[in-house]
Amino acid sequence: MTQEDIRGLPGLGGDPMTSPLYDTDVWSAYANEAGRIQFPDRFIESSLERIPRAMQMGGRVAVNLNTGNTGHSVVMQSVVQKTITKVNGTVVQKLFYYAMNPGNGGSIIRITGRSIVRSYNVFYIF
Repeated sequence: MTQEDIRGLPGLGGDPMTSPLYDTDVWSAYANEAGRIQFPDRFIESSLERIPRAMQMGGRVAVNLNTGNTGHSVVMQSVVQKTITKVNGTVVQKLFYYAMNPGNGGSIIRITGRSIVRSYNVFYIF
């Protein structure tokens, strides 16, 4: 989905340069249009473990990133777990989060776990 697709949902619209959208309105409109149910995460600081589980269960996950003075919604594309073996033999596992950015033509971006934990909202859509 692109920004134009989102703004084309019933009840949204407007110019992206002058009419910001509220994330709760966006994901409610999307869920209604797609025949799905959306749940906001009330405990964002612990959402990093729920995001991959929700995606494995067939859900979609939207994150409203904190960009300083406003929010910006992205939709999780994938979560990749990498196992890294350091030179000293220590094995570390890391999660990498990738999201689709509708404000940039639907391109895929990597976001940090820290930015997710500091986000305004996380929505699970089933």
